[in-house]
Amino acid sequence: MYTCQFCSTSLKKAFTGTFKGEHIHSCSSCFKRSLSPIEFDQESVYYPNVGRREIQIEDYIVMYDTNVNEVVRIPLKTYEEGLIGLLKEDLSQDIQIDTKDILVVIEPWNTTLVIEE
Repeated sequence: MYTCQFCSTSLKKAFTGTFKGEHIHSCSSCFKRSLSPIEFDQESVYYPNVGRREIQIEDYIVMYDTNVNEVVRIPLKTYEEGLIGLLKEDLSQDIQIDTKDILVVIEPWNTTLVIEE
């Protein structure tokens, strides 16, 4: 079990990383709040490396549910316009989740968001 360092929620799975030099755990809601969304293909997505490097064709679009389960991973080089919206709609029906609760991240090809269980 983990505790989100921002909201103190108990978690079975958590995003983990470094924040202000400290190793932290975060729930998906607080992870989203710690980043500013960018617009990509008319959708709000999160990109952890804003200002550090440009999005590259080798990167991935990754979607997570509210329990921090990876539900979709698509190489950006195979991406077609409008796909994020279509996938979010399909996922919302398949896993019974509101589209606004699906976390969409552009994940750098050489970096993996660490999710600890």
